[in-house]
Amino acid sequence: YMDVAVDPRLSSQDPAVVALTPTLQDANYYKGHFYLYYGVVPAALLLLPYRLMTGQDLGTNVACLIFWLFGFGASLFWLNKWWRDNVSRGGPFLAALAVALLAFFPATTFLIRRAMFYELPLIAGFACISASFAALYECIQGRRPLAALAISSAALGLAVGCHPNHIFLFPLLFWVA
Repeated sequence: YMDVAVDPRLSSQDPAVVALTPTLQDANYYKGHFYLYYGVVPAALLLLPYRLMTGQDLGTNVACLIFWLFGFGASLFWLNKWWRDNVSRGGPFLAALAVALLAFFPATTFLIRRAMFYELPLIAGFACISASFAALYECIQGRRPLAALAISSAALGLAVGCHPNHIFLFPLLFWVA
């Protein structure tokens, strides 16, 4: 939970009192404390190691950019494999269009512009999901399927650790398995 002062009116049994009480945005109140519904994975994967190595804090905008680059790179890896396996004659225009769609369709590029605590777990989740999908493609193609499935499972677990709503992607993993 967050170490912040809580207005005692939030514990009221009267819904009208609770509705008029100021609260923190993007935080949930439960039994006297505020909780964020974002996971600690971005901090554990990038922010904490950077702090331990340098003694300084990594800016949120830089962390978001690093996670976005990793997610975009994993998407390009998957696209390259899929293109090689399935597209015989696409041409450079179609390839450029596919890369542009990968860059802008997930809309994560727009989150980098105002990277704060809210955007970091979303972009880190995107990076983990992209890595999971790239590994799933390798598994489906029969290229070291057990290793690819293990990597995909780990990456999807990290995605859930970034933002819990990513748990809804697990049926896809089970279907491939």
